[in-house]
Amino acid sequence: MRRVAPPILLYLLLIVRQSIAAGVIGPKADVEALVQQAHSRQLATHPYWLKLMHYQRKTSAGVTTQLSEIVSSEFFLSPEGATNPAAELAATLVAFFEPVGEKSDTHAQCRFPARYQWLRKTLDWGSLEPPRIHCQQYSAYTMNDQIDSLSLVYVTGYPTNPASFYGHILLKFNTRRSLVATDLLDHSLNFGAAIPNNEIGLVYMIKGLFGGYDGIFSHQHFYSYNHAYVENDLRDMWEYELTLTKDEAGQIVSHSWELLGKKYVYYFFKENCAYRMAELLGLVIGSPLLPDVPWALPETVFEYIAVLKRNGVPIVREIRWIPSRQNRFRGGFLAMADHQRVLTRQLVDGPLDFDEVGYKTLPATEKIAVIDTLLDYYEYRIITDKKNIEFKRAKQALLIERAGLPVQTSAPAGDAVFSLDTAPPHRGPLPTMVRLGPIHNSQFGAGSELRIRPVNYDRLELDAGRIPNSNLTMFDLKTVYLDKRLRIRSLDFVKIENFNLPKTPLPADGGFAWDFKVAYETQNLACSGCMIFNLAGGLGKAAQLTQHWVVFGMLDLFAQTPHQGSGSLGALPHIGLLASPALGWKSSVILGLVGTSGFAGRSRCRHDNRSSAEAAFRRAIGRFVAWPLPGVFGTPNVCVSTKGRFPWKNAEFV
Repeated sequence: MRRVAPPILLYLLLIVRQSIAAGVIGPKADVEALVQQAHSRQLATHPYWLKLMHYQRKTSAGVTTQLSEIVSSEFFLSPEGATNPAAELAATLVAFFEPVGEKSDTHAQCRFPARYQWLRKTLDWGSLEPPRIHCQQYSAYTMNDQIDSLSLVYVTGYPTNPASFYGHILLKFNTRRSLVATDLLDHSLNFGAAIPNNEIGLVYMIKGLFGGYDGIFSHQHFYSYNHAYVENDLRDMWEYELTLTKDEAGQIVSHSWELLGKKYVYYFFKENCAYRMAELLGLVIGSPLLPDVPWALPETVFEYIAVLKRNGVPIVREIRWIPSRQNRFRGGFLAMADHQRVLTRQLVDGPLDFDEVGYKTLPATEKIAVIDTLLDYYEYRIITDKKNIEFKRAKQALLIERAGLPVQTSAPAGDAVFSLDTAPPHRGPLPTMVRLGPIHNSQFGAGSELRIRPVNYDRLELDAGRIPNSNLTMFDLKTVYLDKRLRIRSLDFVKIENFNLPKTPLPADGGFAWDFKVAYETQNLACSGCMIFNLAGGLGKAAQLTQHWVVFGMLDLFAQTPHQGSGSLGALPHIGLLASPALGWKSSVILGLVGTSGFAGRSRCRHDNRSSAEAAFRRAIGRFVAWPLPGVFGTPNVCVSTKGRFPWKNAEFV
């Protein structure tokens, strides 16, 4: 009995024959056999092909199909390529044999090198020889095949910009020359939303949440990102060099070339830079780099990759800290001896007098440390106050003085890492927290509280890998079960707090403390249905009394939906203490008075504790579940509020 070719194969062969008939490919090129071979090996369903095409399984009305997440039509060679892996595979093979036009860089071999390399290795091409093409633009992108390794780069968060709350990820291509010289000319890959200029932060968050932007891969030299993030935004970067083979690195570089400029739908919480970079690395790394949850955070990728091993070898070869301009002068200042620090402060406060006895008698190495620190300091001042002429004059004088000193560097900034309490992101707090604990309310009696915080950290978390003593959370939900009823206690949509503490005594290191919150919360602990929407923000000042004690005072202004005469506008002056009296323990006490347009006053007090044992427990159980589930226990907390003044009438002990 004669075998009948499957319908899909007939369809694929029809594509090939149409191309031959149209003169697109030469008749002697037996591409039909190549397509038949790909079909018999089921390459259209091969995981690698599906990854290259970014297909995701979609089920509708009981029918499962493949749909590419890339929405740019130029990414596909078949009109049906976005939904038909087999048709795209056949069209790709045909395109590789097309004649070379005037612009060779537009040929399929140049546009899709990762596809070409994989199909060359996977199929038996026999005597078939596609056109030999020099892809000039692709060669320039790969630095003429000099890329030896890859680094995943974490850019720390930027609290004043909603687009950068949770940090950012870059992929850096390391070349041979960067091993012996500067790496600033290495190429780096970026993924982000295509945001119009001057887009308002609130508009960005709303559109970003609901897929209102295109997400696009782009690339620049590393110095561009270093200048934008480290110098201008004053954000640290952490470089994790990976132990990928040269072939694995080449696969990622080739596929990233295919993705440049192609559009995705961008989602702030899920399909963001963390998701796309993890997806790209997943081309060669078999282990997942993100948990299967509805959000993707950059630091989570580093949490996963830092512990990942292949054949017993860690996938991270080395971690390098690239401090911001602000942290460079802080690190340089803290690395100096006491007499150098005193002299540095004198030179900042008074005229830059290099004939001053205290400076002239210093050894050359100590002079270099002082001058280099001052250069970083005035660079920082110029960034924060670009119109100040005196800062630019001071920098010029320092450069002249530095030119007369030996050509050597002061102590590397990395030596000051521990002085700055700085740690890489994978050692920082886990972003998600779930806490369940008993509660006692003076009005309703005993009950329980459940807190679910998807992202990211509060002031009681470990300080490693984040801005110390700060708060950055979204969708922080607290529910209570009291009086046989389950109710929402609060839902913080966004809550940001930054004490902006100085690390040195130099002027302008640090600044005003500030906070911002959008919440749906109870107006009174003694009321079961007194829920209000609240928008609040304020300024204040914080001071570090010792290494373990921080005091702060704030004045918040807020607008809220009124409830039972509580008013719609108000102010909340409050003072607080943040203490870490013992290793692995933090406590916070806040005292305040609320005045609104409807209330004469309402006292508030809150006392919270957090133990590092909770963080340790969260990390431990993360090894046994699909994603790092946070701790499910807490330490004693107290929350008090009243409509009167003292004594407080309504209290909760959590």
